[in-house]
Amino acid sequence: KIDQDNAAMETLRAQRDGEDWYTIYRTYDEVQSKLIEIANSSPIASLIDLGDSYEGRAIKGVKFSTGGTDKPAVFFNGCQHAREWVTVMATTYFADQLAQDYVANTFTQTLIDIVDVYIVPIVNPDGYVYSHTTDRYWRKNRQPNSDGSIGTDLNRNWDADWNGGESTSTSPSSDIYVGLAPFSATEALVLKNYMESVPNLVGHLDIHSYSALVLGPWGYSNTQTPDHAEIVSLGNLMNDAISNTNNYSFTFGVGDANGALYLASGTMPDWSYDGLGALGYTYELRPSSASGGGFELPESQILDACEENFNGAMEMIIWAADIQAGCTDDTACNYNENATTDDGSCAALDSCGDCGGSGPAEGYDCEGNCTTGETLNVTLSDSYGDGWNGNVLSVNGIELTPLSTSAPNVGTQETIVLCYDSSQSCINVTCGGGEWQVEVSWSISAANGQVLLEGGAPFEGQFGSCSQTVVGCTDSAALNYNPLATIDDDLCEYSTTDVQVLDLPSGWFIFSTYIQPEIPSIDSLVAPILASTIIVKDAAGLAYLPDFNFNAIGDAVVGEAYLIKLAQAESLSVSGTKVVPENVTVNLSQGWNLLGYLRDTPANLITMLSSINDNIIIVKTFDGTAYLPSFGFNGIGDLNPGEGYQIKLDAEVNFYFPSN
Repeated sequence: KIDQDNAAMETLRAQRDGEDWYTIYRTYDEVQSKLIEIANSSPIASLIDLGDSYEGRAIKGVKFSTGGTDKPAVFFNGCQHAREWVTVMATTYFADQLAQDYVANTFTQTLIDIVDVYIVPIVNPDGYVYSHTTDRYWRKNRQPNSDGSIGTDLNRNWDADWNGGESTSTSPSSDIYVGLAPFSATEALVLKNYMESVPNLVGHLDIHSYSALVLGPWGYSNTQTPDHAEIVSLGNLMNDAISNTNNYSFTFGVGDANGALYLASGTMPDWSYDGLGALGYTYELRPSSASGGGFELPESQILDACEENFNGAMEMIIWAADIQAGCTDDTACNYNENATTDDGSCAALDSCGDCGGSGPAEGYDCEGNCTTGETLNVTLSDSYGDGWNGNVLSVNGIELTPLSTSAPNVGTQETIVLCYDSSQSCINVTCGGGEWQVEVSWSISAANGQVLLEGGAPFEGQFGSCSQTVVGCTDSAALNYNPLATIDDDLCEYSTTDVQVLDLPSGWFIFSTYIQPEIPSIDSLVAPILASTIIVKDAAGLAYLPDFNFNAIGDAVVGEAYLIKLAQAESLSVSGTKVVPENVTVNLSQGWNLLGYLRDTPANLITMLSSINDNIIIVKTFDGTAYLPSFGFNGIGDLNPGEGYQIKLDAEVNFYFPSN
């Protein structure tokens, strides 16, 4: 039984896919297999073999191209330094994500139609293997030196100020040994020869870790290059894209980046700039310092680093494509005549003449004057002086919070003037939503100084002509529920529509529903949680991308399940007609499917799927937990309403769930 369980777990590890693959550091062999998988799964990707390392290991990558000639090209590589494992993960993720995005993202399709992209995750395979098997902090390649020591620093062996004395050494035992001559290191020569063969190479990115930096040429001097303005422009775009991904701050610079890093002679990006005329940059991925893990970035942050690298690298592809995103509608107030592709930002003038505005705030004109002629003085107090720590005062829907101070200042107060319409019968006031509420206090006064209401946090109340008796529907489950009603009028209205509430976690999940939605399109189905939805995918890989208003899935099909990625956990209510599970034919094809669960209560997986058990190879949950019938292993247990499952079959079948 132990052997069976171990075999089952090994099978699961081998079949891990998607972002799960990027939650642990991978070996050289695992990365090579992943590159083959990416190349085989994408119509625009092909496996490239640059040559062999000193010890005979292949230096491979992936090329993305839709064909054609005279196209600009960009080249991305990781792992010149063996111990910088996160660079391997980030470059592999970049290739993987680019292949997936091309299928569903029209903007990515436009970019790859224009630009050829080369991605090589491991350019120092011997050192990388050695860092996994023997010395975690090994940096150089594994080529022997004449004194019996091993290795040349690949990123000091390039013919750009080679042996120039900036962070270099002629001692073979040094970690920054420059080698006997430029390109004396086998791997540097292999890369040089391949990059020289790439037509029209305009951009190069050499990915390292760590320090949270984006660096432009030259790295060996603080002298500005002839292309300094363009280098700074692209560098800042990449730096901003990285920093804004997860709000993890990066710094851009050239030379020593104003002291953020040392100068270095003989580096690869300086050679690609000096020797090939390509804009050559270095990324130093997270963390920003040794205290954050240094070369051993925690595995929990691998995906964050991958996403940051992806967004930064995409800016180089956009730059190489020489296109500008913006509003292409010449009737819009923010029309960009230089834009070559629309980014969905087009806007109209509001009633105040502001582009993309929403008009004046209620009670004000466009100049900010009160339309009622009456005002309230709202005094916000903070006993500690460090701001309200997330608490907000809402006065009839207008939200107020004091300015935070940089240091405690006991007794801080701030008074804000609000427009006020005394003819309104009742003004609702709430306060709360943050921490340290004991420090919060406020008061609302009329222009003559009369205090109308005061309190702290939390608070719910009213002032004005507020009746204590409100007649209406008091049932919160009713369609016409009135939260202010104090006496029920026996006129509550109820829906005859069935509803299923799906609790969806942040990140990736597989969901399904036993409701036939009133509006079945996938974009309508997830509309209530649109703000948190990043992507929805079906079993065929077709996607719904809210940011691009792109729905390749079409309608949701009852009995099928869907992959969804959310920025935060959400509860999704699905309204419609509850299906009768035994009356729904679920068509499953040979190979992989996404299976929905149509019953309204949990039930044992083996019982539910007994009619097709002989055809099942594996069933998996979103997190990789599995049912493997050939091993007699059921790690899933019950099928649950709202969840979906990956199922692999050896033949096409028609399937019916048992009745509720």
